[in-house]
This record gives sequence, structure tokens and C-alpha cells, in this order.
Amino acid sequence: MTSYGLPDWRKVGRDIGRKVRDIFNPSPDPGPSKDERRTQRLQDALKGLVYFDDFDSLDAWLPSEIDPVQVSNTPLLRRAASQVHDQQHPTTKVVLCHDYKGGYHDYESARPNSIKSEMYSQEYLQYVETFVYFSHKLVSVPPASWINLLHRNGVLVLGTFLIEPQTSDNDRMLTIVDGECTVAKQLSLMAEHFGFDGWLLNIENKFSEDVKGCAGLLSDFISSLRYYLGEHKQVLWYDALTVENEKDYQNALTLKNLDFTKAASRLFTNYRWTEEKARGSQRIATNHKLPSSNIYFGIDVWAQNTAFTAHKRVTYPPKGGGGTNTGLWGGDCSSTRLFKLHMLGNGSLEARFKLQPTINAGCAELGIYTAYKGTTGSLEYVRNKIVPQTKVETEMIFPLKASTENAHLVELGVYMVAPSVIQSNNLVLPSVIQGNKLVLSIMEVCIKPVRDYNTLYRIEALSPVLRGHSPNSEKRLAWRWRQVEAADHNEWPKELPWSATTGPFSHFVIYLEGCELGRAYCLEFPFRLVDLELVKKYPERIVVSVTGYFFGGGHINSPDVFISQKEIVIDADATERE
Repeated sequence: MTSYGLPDWRKVGRDIGRKVRDIFNPSPDPGPSKDERRTQRLQDALKGLVYFDDFDSLDAWLPSEIDPVQVSNTPLLRRAASQVHDQQHPTTKVVLCHDYKGGYHDYESARPNSIKSEMYSQEYLQYVETFVYFSHKLVSVPPASWINLLHRNGVLVLGTFLIEPQTSDNDRMLTIVDGECTVAKQLSLMAEHFGFDGWLLNIENKFSEDVKGCAGLLSDFISSLRYYLGEHKQVLWYDALTVENEKDYQNALTLKNLDFTKAASRLFTNYRWTEEKARGSQRIATNHKLPSSNIYFGIDVWAQNTAFTAHKRVTYPPKGGGGTNTGLWGGDCSSTRLFKLHMLGNGSLEARFKLQPTINAGCAELGIYTAYKGTTGSLEYVRNKIVPQTKVETEMIFPLKASTENAHLVELGVYMVAPSVIQSNNLVLPSVIQGNKLVLSIMEVCIKPVRDYNTLYRIEALSPVLRGHSPNSEKRLAWRWRQVEAADHNEWPKELPWSATTGPFSHFVIYLEGCELGRAYCLEFPFRLVDLELVKKYPERIVVSVTGYFFGGGHINSPDVFISQKEIVIDADATERE
């Protein structure tokens, strides 16, 4: 006999209530476990991407663990002073804080895959003084790809040390062992060995009540970090934590963040500042002998994104704030400056242009001009006419030499001179160049030593190596460079960069059976399974070679080396690190 009863409506109601609550107020995602994070971190490290999620991994890090693909090879190049970047009397300085989709993307790795969609790029680097690589990690080390790019453009690169509200054990950053602040020491070693220029400190969580005198301890931490880094690197303090041990954005320089700012010497304010707060910040900076140009006022470029319906973030200016609307405009002129420079003008350097006139300028003269500044401060202009002036690609090479001694090249640009015609008392240009027209395309510009240094160096010892530990391992091509025995290191001109890792070479290009695989900025290059597609018809021996490009222009080739297919494929049981 079967009996039927009514459902327990209270139980049904509770079940429905829980499901509705989970929909509208879901439980927070705990995220990956500590072991999962460690596995991901090791995988990313093999790609050249370095970060640390917790204090344990930060404390355990050693410089001996550094992989060559993680290190920048490009020293910070000096940029010429200008109205924007006058090193003695700056009028404007810009910090760009990169916070793009969590950071550490494949395109930033040592050997990125092809980019299939539009990604982040930074243009007009001449207007940026400092670049901060930001990610929601405890410690974010800038990828070498970013450091190399920015250093070539004279831009300082900072990593980020971030304490978020969910960060545990943040009291550990103040730990002193044998009189040394261990976390600050680790951060300074990372900047030194990875090749970047300092740190942004963003502390968004207060310290525990157990920490007595935390404001003084934190000031000591910042001062210690600056001391360990040395005078040529920077610390930038973010406007979050106050001396009262509270997260309280000041949006200005105030007495609540003054001690931390003085310890760091630089402040990056939150983005809800006003002009009144900016004037107040300047007064406080002046009273406490802080350069007002070291107080950076934040602008959140995504602040008023209309895709969000609640709690829209307001940034300066309050009306329409957010976004960048920077453009370049030029009116009618007879010359256009391409580069502001500070280089030798004694004839030891030469300029090489690959260019193509796009119209037949007829009687107009089109060319490249150089400007030199001597000890008197006056400018000397030299014209280099483009010949022929037809619509064909041509190469121009000319020496960079002023007529006076001790002069420096300070400008490089394009000029056009056309005879005018007087019609009805009006000055009229030839019709071919009236209006806005593209008159010249420049494909390549290179300034290099006149002397050829190619015979001073060799690239040799190409061989496959295994890096990492199974299952996180990969095969790479490795090589070395050396100076020939008869050469004198002093022959390399002091005006050109010299890398601590790659010496006179700015980068290398790797070839497999004559096909270009990519560039390397260190002495190793990762192989990929896709490379086998290039060599399917070569089952036994494959030709590999490396071309090294000098900082000052020019290049040399390595001897060809034969390897087998299996030497670029990882064996399943490979566990040893070579």
C-alpha cells in the first residue's frame, strides 16, 4: 500500500532561498590553492614572467634562481633634455601605471605567440618619465620585454609591492633580522638582478594591533629600501595608508602621508584630487623641502566607463574625467623635428635613413637636416638633400659632424624648401605641395659609429639545453659571445650602451633552416613544438644559426650548427636541469 503526503514546504522554501541567495550574493571564490598558485608561478617563470603571491615565496627567492630569459639586457639610455624632460628644471613629469587585465600575458613573455587581437601598447614614450608595472600580486617584477623597450626610450621602470585587504601576514614586511629589513633587501636585489629601476609601494591594508609604532617602522622600511636600491633607483609611495595605520586615501600630500612621502621622496596620489588639493600639496612640499615635481597626481583612465552602472569612479577633472585624449598636431611649416638628441657631433657617428618620397616635389628640395649645439649655445644647421627625389625607396648615409669642436648633435628632422611664386601680390606655393599631403615615408633611422666593430666579436658554441624541471621544462638554444683575442675592450666607444648580459649586442635573431624564429634579448631562445613544422623534411640534421645585432648598428652571424629534431623536443622523462 502506498501513501502520499504533502511536501515539507518549509524545507522547499529553504532550498529555494539558498539558491536565490547564491545567485544574487554568491560565496566568494576562494581562488586557486597555494600549490596551484606555485605550479602556475613556475610555469610563468619559465616564460620569463616573475611574480610572488605570498611572503613565503618572496623570502625563499634567491638570485641564483634567476633564469636568463627573465633578465633585461638593455641599460637605461639617457634621453635628451627638452621642454618636457629638462633634467635640471623639469616642467612636467608623467608616471604611467600599467594595470592591464591582471598582467603577465603571453605577449610579454620571452617568446610570445602571434597576437590575434588588439592588446595594450604604449605610444609617445617621450612624454613618459616613469612606467610602473602593476599586477594584483604581492610582488610584481616587470617582464624583461617591457624593461628593454622602456629603457631604449629612456623611461624608468618600477615594479610593484602590493598589500591588499586580503593579504595575510602583512606584518612580515616590517621584520628585522640582524639589523636588516629582509623584505626591503629582497626587493632591492630583485631590482638589481632583473635590471629595473625601483618600486611602487602600495599598502592598502593596515597592520595588526600587535605592531607597535608601525608608522615609524614603515618609514624605516621605506628608507631602508631606498638605501639598498642606491641613488640611481627610485621608490614611489602610493596614497593609501596613513601614519594613523588606516587606509584613508588623501588624494593629496597631507600631514597624514608626509612621513612616508619624505622617506620615499615621491608620492603617487589617489585619483580623486582637486585643484585646491594640488595647491595645498605644493605648499606642504615646499615647506618640507620636497620637490613639487615629485608629487604625482593620479588620473584613473577607466574611471567613468559607462559599462558600469553603480559606483562610478570619479577622477580629475570631475566633469568628464577619465580617459586620455592626447594628440599631436602640426601646422604648415618648412621643417619637422623628428628627434631631440644629445649625441657626439665630431664625425665618429653617421646617420642612415631608409626612406621614400611619396610625391614628385618638382622644383622643391626635400631632405634631412641636422642641428648641432656648440659650447657657445648657438645652433648650427646642416642640410642633407634627398637624391633622387622620385617615388622610389632610397638609402641615405651621411656623417654627423659639426664645423666646430666639442659640438653635439641635438636635433634631427625633415625639411622642404620650395621656391614661391607671386601671383596677384599673393605668395603661392607650387601646386604639388599645396594643402596637406604626405611627401615622405621614413621606414628606418639608424645612428651608428662610422667605424665597423664587427671584427671584434664572435658568436659561438650554439647548443640545445634543457631548462626547468619536469613537468615544467623546455628545450632552448643557447650560445655565447666573446671578444676576439687581439681586440681591446676599450675600442668599444663609451658613448654606446654596453649590456651586463649581452655585452655589445642589443638583441639576437634566431634561424632554423633559414626561417626566422624570433628575437632574443639574452643568450637563450626557447624552442616550441610549432618549430617542428618547419623541419619535417629534415628528419636527421637541422641547421640553426644566430645573428647578433650591435647597439650601435651592424651585425655578425654565428657559424651554422647542425642539430637533430629530438634535440628540440622535450623527452617525457626529462627531469634534470642542465
